[in-house]
Amino acid sequence: MRASARLLASIALVAAPIGIAQAQVLPTTPADSNDVSALPNRPAPERNDARAQDRATQSLDPIGAHFGSFTAFPKIEGGLIYDSNIYGLERETDDMIAKISPSLTIQGDTGVYKGTLRVALDRYQYFNRTLENRTDYAIGGNHSLEVAPETFLTANGAFSFNHEDRGDPNALATNLRPTEYYLYELGAGFARDLSTFRVGLDGGFKRYDYNNARQIGGGITNFQDRDRNQYKVAGRAGFEFSPGYTFVARAVWDKVDYDRKFNGQGFQRSSDGFRLSGGVGFELSQLLTGEVYGGWLRRNYDDARYPTISKPLFGGALTWYPTELTTVNVNVDRSVDETLAPGFSGYTTTSFSLNWTHELTRTFQLNGGGRYGHLNYGLSSIGTVDRSDDTYGLNVGIRYILNRNIYTSLGYDYSARQSTAVGVGSDFKRHKVLATVGIQM
Repeated sequence: MRASARLLASIALVAAPIGIAQAQVLPTTPADSNDVSALPNRPAPERNDARAQDRATQSLDPIGAHFGSFTAFPKIEGGLIYDSNIYGLERETDDMIAKISPSLTIQGDTGVYKGTLRVALDRYQYFNRTLENRTDYAIGGNHSLEVAPETFLTANGAFSFNHEDRGDPNALATNLRPTEYYLYELGAGFARDLSTFRVGLDGGFKRYDYNNARQIGGGITNFQDRDRNQYKVAGRAGFEFSPGYTFVARAVWDKVDYDRKFNGQGFQRSSDGFRLSGGVGFELSQLLTGEVYGGWLRRNYDDARYPTISKPLFGGALTWYPTELTTVNVNVDRSVDETLAPGFSGYTTTSFSLNWTHELTRTFQLNGGGRYGHLNYGLSSIGTVDRSDDTYGLNVGIRYILNRNIYTSLGYDYSARQSTAVGVGSDFKRHKVLATVGIQM
């Protein structure tokens, strides 16, 4: 594979905004942010070197069930989780949780068409605090069609039922159970590779639909003013100006349109904004690839009491292979997210993450990482006190593959938040330990 193709593939992987990294060994809930789902892109080509071939050892790959050009991969995972702070509050309450996660992935490849369809379910059963019991499920797929040489049309869609994590910035400590919401996602895109020049255009749509929540001690929290549609259009272009170096430019426009013109506090939360960035993608060698970029972001709110958020944009993604068996990923990004906090228009998230994996043997893998996020809340014009949050996280895990059908893992995750806000749940620390066994075909 020529270097420029690999480089452009790596650039495509970071075309969508990068959020705060979540530990891969522990269950997570989609964040309530203003980011439309990752925009569809041309599938990244596989690295054609001895290292990648060794990692994908055929004797450990699931076979699946084949039918024509399609292959089905059923899987079921079961595990036990210890959570030291299930509510994400200053005063910790711990519990053990049993988790079971069946899923089915269907992959198709006819040469000009490639697609993936996935159905998944996560059931969490608490040993003591049974009101936290929940079931999340999702169905979605990504598709790519090569309509002409190096010209691709892409599409994606998904539907899911989710519960907001108790440690989420928008989670309310007064609710009896985790907040429930439905999420609908659609996207479509176009990409054209002209040797040293590549262009792409994508569009995305999200629909958030929240259920009302019961409060501790009685009463109802009305979440209908959180229901909204989100739209995004993004264009990108890359030009290889020197072997191993590509200039990348992106422009993203998005709109958040709430069902209710005014929320419960009498504010208009609908808004629109843009992200403009330029950067350089690079492949310094087979061992180091990535991109760094900078630009500007801006967000305008319908309510005149919410000042415009206008800030520098910066970020990057780096993949480093320090040894044949070790991979290190570093990500940096900045975005503007939605908030429920009264008197604030939203918050700007500046996030940093580092994750690594190391293969001790073909069947035994170590992984770990760290993450940090700074959340700076935008004020309204009614004299709201400044607020900022700092979030931290560390994770480490091991994974052992018995054979192509059975694997097991053990992981630990630490998370914490420190906030200038005053109130229940502003600050917390949380420890999680997860042991998992998986069976796949």
